[in-house]
Amino acid sequence: MWRPDEAQLVHYIAYRFWLAVKQARALEALRESEERARRALVEQMLAGVAECDTNGQFTMVNQRYCDITGRTETELLDMKVSDITHPDDRQGNAELYRRLFQTGQSFFMEKRYRRKDNSEVWVHTHVWPIRNTQGRIQGSVSVVIEVTDLKHAGQERERLLQ
Repeated sequence: MWRPDEAQLVHYIAYRFWLAVKQARALEALRESEERARRALVEQMLAGVAECDTNGQFTMVNQRYCDITGRTETELLDMKVSDITHPDDRQGNAELYRRLFQTGQSFFMEKRYRRKDNSEVWVHTHVWPIRNTQGRIQGSVSVVIEVTDLKHAGQERERLLQ
């Protein structure tokens, strides 16, 4: 038989434990809701959106990004940014990513991707760091707009003006 103070302590501990469980469940539900809302927003964008870890490995892509690169989400999630970047643009791209991960400096660049069918696509890409709750950079997010037709029109204009 428990003494009254022991029974009260057990009751108090059980109550505190139950509160902690309820709080953990509520936080998890909130995280899941935020993730669903974020994903819905990203999927509705007209721009391509991709997230990568600090090694350049894709961790999330939206459908528009898949359309731009000519690859499926499954294919891209097994790849790195460098795998789809045009060979002539890799060095400059790598330097900008290195600086981003070292200093947190976001960047804009015009570059080419190589699609799965080996054709090239021109894009304007804006890249920002993703930070964790401690402020450490844990990846990057890119917003990508295809500008292939605009680029070709500019090249044709230059050709005609020569």
